[in-house]
Amino acid sequence: MFCAQQMEAETGKRIVIRDGWDNATPHVEMGLRTEIKERNDERGWLSSWKVQPPNSPLTNVCDAGRFPALAKVVTAMQGLNNRGLYLSTEKLWELLQKGWDQYPVEKIARLFLHQTQIAAAILECNGGDDFVKDRNGLSYGVRKVTQPLMEGDEDYTPNLATMEAPTRKVVGVKVCEVIEGVDVDKLKKLKYALPNVDDYDISEYLDFDELQIIAGDFDDTYYDNFTEEQKERYNQFGKAFEDMSAIEYPTNNEQQQTQQE
Repeated sequence: MFCAQQMEAETGKRIVIRDGWDNATPHVEMGLRTEIKERNDERGWLSSWKVQPPNSPLTNVCDAGRFPALAKVVTAMQGLNNRGLYLSTEKLWELLQKGWDQYPVEKIARLFLHQTQIAAAILECNGGDDFVKDRNGLSYGVRKVTQPLMEGDEDYTPNLATMEAPTRKVVGVKVCEVIEGVDVDKLKKLKYALPNVDDYDISEYLDFDELQIIAGDFDDTYYDNFTEEQKERYNQFGKAFEDMSAIEYPTNNEQQQTQQE
């Protein structure tokens, strides 16, 4: 929640929390689930909290990457500051907060891109995890296709004279895959392609609020800069949003027709 508040303050954008956790007893307790929803609603955040499949830690961003990374950072600080000795609860909490604050935001952003590749891999394996057994099964080329995204959407372009990076703050990453037909470097591609949404009814997987975030404001996109493939994909989400809008907010004529029927 702290991370979401920080993102909201820095970007001015509405927060959408779409996450899941394991089936531990506290996580499925309705009182906790209700409390989380109420707190998110108070802040105007959209939240869709799911329970991940049993015995599937790879499907959780935190379990798969964030917690192990933070554990390494804290362990390193523990060794430097406390000669590897056990820490008191208060000191451990202090190092955890320090480790969180110092962890690069672009690495957190890459974790979420990594997560989309895990989902695509599971889909390709028809719901299985055979991809894990392959050599480099958990390597998807995420580092090769991402560049730091600077504050104000500035490109990460070093000064050619000094080769120094810009001084603007890094706020995320940009995915820079090679466009089809201009493939000069085959290594700069993610391992798994996005699924073909033609095969699915989008409205069965996303609710009205989620579709509104994705396709409800055409002016809030960079549509003119999309590739033809990206435009086609976006249009399908837009069509699903229009269809659901007609159901959620029928026009007067549609309401009268429904009443007559």
